[in-house]
Amino acid sequence: MSTLDVAAIRSHFIFPATGRVVTNNAATTQPPVELVELFRSLAPSYENVHRGQSQASRATTALFEESYDTIARFLNAPRPDLVEAMRRIGAHTRKLTERALERLSAVPGLRIYGPRSAARRTALVAFNIEGKDPFAVAEALSSVGVEARAGCHCATLAHRALGLDPAASCRLSFYFYNTLEEVDCATAAVAAVAREHDRASS
Repeated sequence: MSTLDVAAIRSHFIFPATGRVVTNNAATTQPPVELVELFRSLAPSYENVHRGQSQASRATTALFEESYDTIARFLNAPRPDLVEAMRRIGAHTRKLTERALERLSAVPGLRIYGPRSAARRTALVAFNIEGKDPFAVAEALSSVGVEARAGCHCATLAHRALGLDPAASCRLSFYFYNTLEEVDCATAAVAAVAREHDRASS
C-alpha cells in the first residue's frame, strides 16, 4: 500500500502557511482552498442534496455525485480505488495517533482515555492532566499555536461515567493533512502545560 503525499495534500490548504498546528479535526476540518472557492460560486443557488424536488436541489445533487470523481483526483486515485485511498488515509492517521499515544503516555500526571492501541481507536486522543481544567489546557495550547478541543465531545454520559468534574476532557485529533512533526509539536506543548502545572502546584 503506497503512502499519502501529505506535502501535496497540504498545498491545498491555507493553514500550514500560517504556522498553525491544527489538531482539532472532528465533525469539521479545515477546508481546502478549492472548497472555499466552490462554496462562493454555489452559495446563490445551493440547496439540500438528495432531499428536495426543486431545480436547485437537483442541480446541487448532481454536483454532489460528481464530487466522487473530484475526490478521487484530489487523492490521486481512480474512482474505483477510493476505498484503497481511504485505507491509505487510515494508515496515515493511525501512524499519527500512535505517535501521539507514545508521546502523551510519557507525560507525568496525564491520563489517556480509551484503548492504548491506535488500531483500536479513531484518529484522536482524549486526555486530562491531573488537577488541571481541560478547558484551561486547551486555552494554554492555543496560546502557543496548537489548536486542540476541550469538552464532552458528544459523549457527556461517558465523561460522567468516568467521574470527571467537569464532565470534559481535552482532545487532539488528526486528519490526512497533519504531519508527525505537528504531532510532536502538539504533544510537546501538552507536556509543557503539564510541567507548568506541576511547578505552579509545588
